Amino acid sequence: GGSLRPAIMQPHAGARARRRPSAMMDVKVPLLSALLATAASGAQVVARTNATLQVPGSLHAPFAGVYPPASTPRRPRRSFLQVDDSPSSAGRVLYYVYSDSRFYDTRLRWVLDTWAQKVPQGDLTVIGDAPFAGNTSNARIVSTDCPKHSHWEGACCKYAQAVRQAHAQMEEDHSVQWAYFVDDDAYVRPEVLEQALAKETDLEDRGVALGNLGCTTPLCSFSICAGGGYAANRRAIYKAIGDSDTTLQASEMVNCARCDRWADAAMTQVFLEKKIELRPLQGLNGWKLTKTKFDHSVQAEFEPIMYHYIQTQSQMQFLHHMFAGAEAGYASSDPSAVDTEQCTTYHGERECALSDDPKDTPWVPDDEGKAVALIQLCEAED
Repeated sequence: GGSLRPAIMQPHAGARARRRPSAMMDVKVPLLSALLATAASGAQVVARTNATLQVPGSLHAPFAGVYPPASTPRRPRRSFLQVDDSPSSAGRVLYYVYSDSRFYDTRLRWVLDTWAQKVPQGDLTVIGDAPFAGNTSNARIVSTDCPKHSHWEGACCKYAQAVRQAHAQMEEDHSVQWAYFVDDDAYVRPEVLEQALAKETDLEDRGVALGNLGCTTPLCSFSICAGGGYAANRRAIYKAIGDSDTTLQASEMVNCARCDRWADAAMTQVFLEKKIELRPLQGLNGWKLTKTKFDHSVQAEFEPIMYHYIQTQSQMQFLHHMFAGAEAGYASSDPSAVDTEQCTTYHGERECALSDDPKDTPWVPDDEGKAVALIQLCEAED
């Protein structure tokens, strides 16, 4: 955790609202009651830059629709007449999953049993806070000294530790060109991510970081919304480390305090300071989707790369069965289901969850999506 969470549900807004100091935590029940009342009245929950609706138990700051500062120009659009000269391979891609030891036997195990199986041995590292005795996968578990069960010191510490680990692995293997960083409650499609990364270039050698853009905090006016994870190329990792990896660790913690304790906003400040180019990456579903928006995501012109806030094993298995098919090795759907709220269609194949209960589906119902999603996020993190 530690990245910005959605205070509002909307496409292309991989934003999230993060746990505030203790004063915010004291109002959990009244806040959830207010959310339910808002949904019942049909009013719209609106994300605001300076007065954001905060969600206790969540990790990410609000989406504000802001664009990168002038020091980080957008990449020029390519003419359709230009020949696509993008490289055919992204090179070796490393994956870093942030986790907390209290989630090792649930969220992390679900990851290791599903999409992590498609990552080559040695390319997936878990940034944790304790050894994982039950690990039987090929994943490497890094037991850091970051605070356990902490939504800000622990998360901010792990964000920096992950970049330090990426730098160390890149030093050992010069074929590594990218690193992707993501929470442990996400389903990722490594092959689709790597196809997308293969199309990215860094002609000016500035370093590139990719993700959902547009989050903000009162003192950190622009941030990656890392609920969708973020990718950084080799040059970006080296520039972020600078002269010393311990300096990066210190900068992240200082920035975290300044950026209202949001780890992804803090890391973004490092990227901005080092003049690393920030670009959007399509396909990162960093927010909990309603049923209609989930259906749109699997029928879009670009392939979905990942889904965040996958809160149960059945949700993780549903996605893995849909995207990996027979490779998944188990059935997670009910082929006889007729309830459209229980099913979706991907590449012409109908996939149905075991039930239409939100615990079984990776989406939430359209009619009460905002309130239900926010409540589930609180329950999942507490």
